[in-house]
Amino acid sequence: MQPLPSLRSLLAPVPAPAALRQCLGPRFWLAAALAWAASVGLRLMELGTFLDESFLSGGERMLATHDGYAFLAGAQLTSRDLGEPLARALALLHAATGIALGDLGFWLPPLAAGLAALPLCLAAARAGRPEAGAVAGLVAASCFGFFIRSRIGFLDTDMLSLFFACAMAAGLYVWLVPQCRPGWLPGGAAGPREGGGLPLHLALAGGVLLGLLALCSARFYVSGRPLLLAMIWGMGALGLLLARPGQRTGLLLGLAALLGIMEHGWPALAAGLALAALAWKRPQDVRAHHLGAVAGCVALAALGATSLLPRAQGAYNLLLVYLDPTGAEVGAAHVRQGLALPSVISTVRETASVGWANMQLLVGGAAWLFWAGLAGYVLAVVLRPLLLAFAPLLGLGLASLWLGTRFAMYGGAAIGLGLGLLVADLAAAASRREVLRLGAQGVLLAACLLALGLPARGLPPQRVLSPVFADTLRELDTLAAPDAVLWQWWDYGYAAQYYARRETFGDGGRHSGGWIYPLALAHASTSPAQAAGIIAYTGADMAQQIRLQKASGKLPRAGALVEFFSVDPVRGLAEMGGEAAMAFVERLAVERPALPVAPPEQYLVLAWENMAYLGVISTLGNRSLATGAAWGGKSSPLPGAALDLAGGALRAATGRTAQLAGLTLVEQDGSVRTRDWLRPGAPFAVVNRATGEAFIMEARVYNSMMVRMLLDDPREFEPHFTLVVDNGPWCRAYRVN
Repeated sequence: MQPLPSLRSLLAPVPAPAALRQCLGPRFWLAAALAWAASVGLRLMELGTFLDESFLSGGERMLATHDGYAFLAGAQLTSRDLGEPLARALALLHAATGIALGDLGFWLPPLAAGLAALPLCLAAARAGRPEAGAVAGLVAASCFGFFIRSRIGFLDTDMLSLFFACAMAAGLYVWLVPQCRPGWLPGGAAGPREGGGLPLHLALAGGVLLGLLALCSARFYVSGRPLLLAMIWGMGALGLLLARPGQRTGLLLGLAALLGIMEHGWPALAAGLALAALAWKRPQDVRAHHLGAVAGCVALAALGATSLLPRAQGAYNLLLVYLDPTGAEVGAAHVRQGLALPSVISTVRETASVGWANMQLLVGGAAWLFWAGLAGYVLAVVLRPLLLAFAPLLGLGLASLWLGTRFAMYGGAAIGLGLGLLVADLAAAASRREVLRLGAQGVLLAACLLALGLPARGLPPQRVLSPVFADTLRELDTLAAPDAVLWQWWDYGYAAQYYARRETFGDGGRHSGGWIYPLALAHASTSPAQAAGIIAYTGADMAQQIRLQKASGKLPRAGALVEFFSVDPVRGLAEMGGEAAMAFVERLAVERPALPVAPPEQYLVLAWENMAYLGVISTLGNRSLATGAAWGGKSSPLPGAALDLAGGALRAATGRTAQLAGLTLVEQDGSVRTRDWLRPGAPFAVVNRATGEAFIMEARVYNSMMVRMLLDDPREFEPHFTLVVDNGPWCRAYRVN
């Protein structure tokens, strides 16, 4: 019987295999295939719930993310995002396969999300434990924080941004292993290449390859640059600290090539390749008089000054927004435009912080998995210092406690790697029998599949808008003028650009205060004249700006089927100043504004989906442009509420009863009727028997255009608006007269 290993032997540095090609054997490919298939399989478990006809519009599948429609619209050249890599990829796939864009966006996320497992399999193999790759890859690609952002229909950059981040971490680890000693301290367990290290030209070639990876990653997901820089600079410093004799010159030049290509693209790539060729043919010239080391230091200093510091400032500003979402945007808008404009960033769900228990679920999938993986990762870093490459990902995952659910998706990589290596190292120490090591990983893989699958089973299928809403937008594609502008709530801007193929007022990239205030006022106003007036005035102001840009020779966005120009939606209001602008807005309720030019057609699109945001929209639209004081009304959903129509009361599931001043009731067949009771100060309600929903609200919300124009007789809003598409009570589109 083999004696139990000592603690000292367990904590000894673990040398990596001598060459990378030795790692890429059958066990690596088996682990990679298992991890990808398992992560995709977990997502396809819920396929049956997404195949209902309620997820179809125009014969194609509908998406579960707002931003996904930005890339679909970009692929068909009706969005400002037409140049985004994901939009281009979708356009190429559509042209090559003939598959509808909506169907591509529906099926791609689970298939692409599984790719995040592959870099973890590579890292595990390079660490000498390829059998650990299946568990590491599965947890990385299926941790709950990432799972909920890459389900069926959840088209977004998230489905590949985690892959790029993990690939950079794994790439840095693989690149540095032969150039650094295996442990934290000199001496001890020597690696197989202790004497030789990595040849200079290969160190440079590795830096060039990582630079190409960083360039692709930064182009695909621009917001991921700070994470990449943290990895590169941090691992560069660690690599220089742990470098073997004679390796620092290659490290410095490789890092310079990596960062140069990431920041400056093709010119830096050409320089890096030329230097690698010189190091291959004349390595002595590069090393002579420490020329290479000096050149690397100078290049890194220049890159740090020109790229690291400015990007660090940008990352810090973004961090402040996530830490304090309520004030950051408001302050910036006030200074920039002289108006007290609103902010919506605090209403974006992904900026909401999570509790400790939820963080463990999002990062690990289960508490036991999180803690075991965290302990395993700490031990892995003790044994293999270069695995600190994954520490920034773990840090972001843990930081979701403060930064929001958006960042939890990154933490699973380190947790999975730690868990897989922990079991692999213990099994290797306990026995040399390969069947035991593989069996331990198989049992762990099954346990992880169960743990990760349980929270996913209760998730309902999602789509961000109803087929009726999408069909209404499709009708506008046939009715509206080519230069028409659609005013729907900003969340649905990208969907409108895709289905209606028209410019929209506001979208996921244009929801700062200047866009939100006019849009919210048009929805939240209780006066049809004021709603039509702010739309007409803002549309005319933007049309005048576009006319001036055309006169100066400026061209719209090249390649787009819609004319896109950069405009300031509140330029005219800002020129008035806060007090005068507020007085002007108030006068819109009683007099039509003088327009600088005739605006193109403007359409107000109202949908039942807005009912979930009534209180928020009311607060954003009812505010002083001079002081920022808001007087919006409140609205709340009442799940499970019971209606007493005869008595004019609404009883909540908690048992509390509210006497109503007024009621709008949507019947099962979609017909609408209203009732009023003389109860001053009492709340109002909208009840939908077809969906089982009920909303209780104050008078300001109940009488707002977003409610009344959706549910009342459309003739009441003439002569200010003309109904052009009537799919009420679910969706209506009005043209501003």
